[in-house]
Amino acid sequence: MASQNPIILIISGAWHVPIHYAKLKSALEAAGYEVHVPQLPTANGARPPTADLYTDTEFIREFVTTLMDGGRKIIVIMHSYGGQVGTNALHGLGIKERIANGKSGGIIHLVYMVATAYLEGDSMVSTVEQAGLGDMLLAGFPTDEDGIVRCADARVQMFGPDYVGPEIEAYVASMGIWNVKAMHQPIQHSCAWRTIPVTYIHATQDMAMPLEVQVSVVDNMEKEGVSVKTHRLEASHCPHFTHANEVTDVIGGLDNTI
Repeated sequence: MASQNPIILIISGAWHVPIHYAKLKSALEAAGYEVHVPQLPTANGARPPTADLYTDTEFIREFVTTLMDGGRKIIVIMHSYGGQVGTNALHGLGIKERIANGKSGGIIHLVYMVATAYLEGDSMVSTVEQAGLGDMLLAGFPTDEDGIVRCADARVQMFGPDYVGPEIEAYVASMGIWNVKAMHQPIQHSCAWRTIPVTYIHATQDMAMPLEVQVSVVDNMEKEGVSVKTHRLEASHCPHFTHANEVTDVIGGLDNTI
């Protein structure tokens, strides 16, 4: 029964809204999970933008705290930019930390799905520039005068050249706008991955966040003494859409004990 399983919270990537995760949500629900995919404030469509990384951080922290107040275990799946949000928002909410403070419920696992996971004080821009890839970031994600950042070629960046057809076109057409400010804002709290078990899902064909960048994210966590379990999918930047069953299998294989 779903009540015996952890709750799943999916934190979406930039330009994404809940409908983009419908396939993964359905697959997880079929496997017996209760799944929540809240829309981030940065996806509110405002132009010029009215929300940023820190707005998203506060929203997700409040949302997940409400979920765990019933004493439930939670697995958090973070996609792309969602990794920044989760890393910044979920500090201190691991179930062991909650129990130590006399509270019930909490996060039992963080799943970074082709997602960012920076160190305290680092941002997307600073990390990319440190890797010598600043020009690639500017070329791939141009910014309009009002602070809206766009994908230069969303279909290719999200799916690569091999995925085509009406379903893919509809996905790309439903992508929203995003605030470039979130690219520059650093992680302001202790990183959640320091104290909560971590799994990373790599997508080997990703053109928005190349595999070498994904690997460097894991390397940086491991250099901080964190053990990271990894899985590789022959997928693009959106495995929740193209490989929903495989992602569900990864979730089903997690250790849910505490």
